[in-house]
Amino acid sequence: MSSDKRRRQRGFTLTELMVSAVVLSILVLSVMPVLRLSQQGFSSMEARNSLKTEGQAAVNRMGHKLTECKRMFENTALDNAFFTRATLSVAPMTGSQLAIMEESGAVSPSSGSFVAASVGNRLFFASVVPAADSTVLITGGTTAVVRVDLYQFNAYYLALDNTKRVAGSTRRVLREWHSASYADYNQLIASADAIKRANTARAMVNTHKVYFAWNPTSTVANTAFYSINGTSGALAVVAAHTIDQASSGEMMKVNAGLTLGGYRYGVSPNSTSTSNVVPQFGIASSNFPSGFEIVIVGPNSARQVFMRMVLAAEGSFPGIITSEQVLLTTVRDLY
Repeated sequence: MSSDKRRRQRGFTLTELMVSAVVLSILVLSVMPVLRLSQQGFSSMEARNSLKTEGQAAVNRMGHKLTECKRMFENTALDNAFFTRATLSVAPMTGSQLAIMEESGAVSPSSGSFVAASVGNRLFFASVVPAADSTVLITGGTTAVVRVDLYQFNAYYLALDNTKRVAGSTRRVLREWHSASYADYNQLIASADAIKRANTARAMVNTHKVYFAWNPTSTVANTAFYSINGTSGALAVVAAHTIDQASSGEMMKVNAGLTLGGYRYGVSPNSTSTSNVVPQFGIASSNFPSGFEIVIVGPNSARQVFMRMVLAAEGSFPGIITSEQVLLTTVRDLY
């Protein structure tokens, strides 16, 4: 019997097994850093792409809603009284505030007419939604088709998620809030025909399920809202009215960690150590403004709203990744 045949019959020696194990260990130790770097690279790339995609989608959605604006609210006592009427299911981050509208101001901080103290980090405005058309009985026994404008209140603001931390601070999330529909009070009372007025108001409740009216010209919250009686068609002012919620939620839902490593994300806190410095427009004060800055300039005939949002992510990759999205849009502000 040959030596090769005898070796195949008796198997591997202990020395051969030990040498093989050592070689395998060396190979594994050599490959692990490469795999770890690959994992970090894939996770980092996923985070960058997700932040950019979701951030741009959120900014675009806010911009689209702003194009339907009827009335913009700013950081004044009268307008803040309207904001406090909104039944927000999640409270805004402490220190948040609406922007002040600078009619002769500028968007660029390099301009002499730019006012940093007027920068805000939340939006609150009323927008136009599809009008309500009703066929109602009028004096004389005939009918008429009546169109009444409907409005919706919208809020975009930062809230804290105390279960996570991102970029060294409590996670910040951007939330959107939308109210139920409100009928235009001035249009409901415009007709001189008492029967037509009453039947139009009844149709708001019984046909369109709109239970309240809003006077867009009113600057005082206590006199701006009215209840609509679906039986009598009467309108009654509701001084302590709270603006009903129709929907509310976080604006961005990123599926973090679809590749080899997970990560946490949120709106960036104030920071000068990341690639996108926060703030860039407002004046930092505690949590304000974080990575959501609002600048509103121009007269009501040509109002412009500028938004800057910076998202941040950290996880298995080194450092903090940020992504900046900006949008400048022209809005209607009729009152």
